[in-house]
Amino acid sequence: MRQVGWLGCDRGIWPTGTTTLGAMFAVLITFPTGISAAERCSISGRVIDESGVPVPSAAVSALRGAVFIDDLGRQVPVSGAVAGSGGEYCIRGLPPGKYIVRAVARTHPPSASPECDTCCGSSLTEFETTFYRASLSKEHATVVEITKGKNAAGIDIMMRRARAYCLRGEVRDGNGVLMTDVAVAVETDSWSSAVITEGGRFLLTSLPAGIYTIVISDRPKLGRVLARRVIRVTAGTPPDLVIRVPSLSR
Repeated sequence: MRQVGWLGCDRGIWPTGTTTLGAMFAVLITFPTGISAAERCSISGRVIDESGVPVPSAAVSALRGAVFIDDLGRQVPVSGAVAGSGGEYCIRGLPPGKYIVRAVARTHPPSASPECDTCCGSSLTEFETTFYRASLSKEHATVVEITKGKNAAGIDIMMRRARAYCLRGEVRDGNGVLMTDVAVAVETDSWSSAVITEGGRFLLTSLPAGIYTIVISDRPKLGRVLARRVIRVTAGTPPDLVIRVPSLSR
């Protein structure tokens, strides 16, 4: 049996042990369950911040080669684990080979009510996705190798916080009218999340600088994608975004 490492909350899903404002956060990994306690860890270590403080509930995943690229171009983990209260993690059941180990953690949800006046500010920070040992890109990650009869221990990942930004958005049809019957999601190459919408408006929060994809879907026919908008979030990104969708017959 396999399960996703989430905890249900009031209006969505959020990794266990983190603060939520009622949004959905989905790290793109699944975690094995029902494994014997006697089974050894294939890769183990701790997730900590720059001060050495544990980062509990970080989602740690093992990536291995282009064969695991999905239909959206994302690298799908082979296996993963959720860090415990002391930041410790244990990934089991990996075959011998070379892996890149990635940690994802959030302390704030990536969306909130567009009416929220206290969700954004210059002091807002968030953890950046980090690859072992402390790289922000998989191209510069340290490769972890597992050989037959020898596993990898002490694979500690140091995560850093960075300035985070907000983005307010609207979804309008070809005539400029707000679309109230659409679903909005935000995606990166390491996590995705449903977005809270109210009357066709939304607020993305706690986004470190990077590239994000906003996905607009038809709510009455959920799953039909109406539009995708790729945005680069930086300090200079305009805080307001309008996504226009051509008028469609139902």
